[in-house]
Amino acid sequence: VLGNLSTTLKALIGGGDFWAFSAGLQTTVPTANDLRIFVVDGTELVRVENDSVHLMPFLGFLFTPTNSFFAQSFVQFDFDANGNPVHINANGTGLARSGSANDASLLYTDVSAGYWLFRNDGSRYNGVTGATLLLELHYNRSLQTTDVVRGGPIQVGNFADNVEVLNMV
Repeated sequence: VLGNLSTTLKALIGGGDFWAFSAGLQTTVPTANDLRIFVVDGTELVRVENDSVHLMPFLGFLFTPTNSFFAQSFVQFDFDANGNPVHINANGTGLARSGSANDASLLYTDVSAGYWLFRNDGSRYNGVTGATLLLELHYNRSLQTTDVVRGGPIQVGNFADNVEVLNMV
């Protein structure tokens, strides 16, 4: 099954001999299936329509002071433009629109630095064109609390509330 599709428009907005600065907008459109939950007898209990369009502006930076060392960084935001309609079968008589769930706005950041161990034209090492040591630090977090939609005793949403993740690769 194909998920949601994304397109990215990106432009180089500045640069010099050792650096480059870019900006762009990634857009994700809802092409994946709706989320549907059924009880054992086949009755549909919950449907979350996949209608949300995400707008994700970003800025990126590249620094290459030598032929071997490089550093790069980016910051990106993720905004849910319109939300996903939620239908809940709260009393067993069928689905009813219970509200709309918007994904929380998110912040993604990344800082990385690397050092080329070797680079070549691909004629050696069976097509391997280079190897590098790379260290990356990622920090992602939600910028607001998440939506929860209720229909009778059923609740649909992200109950983790705010999300924050820091990792290193």
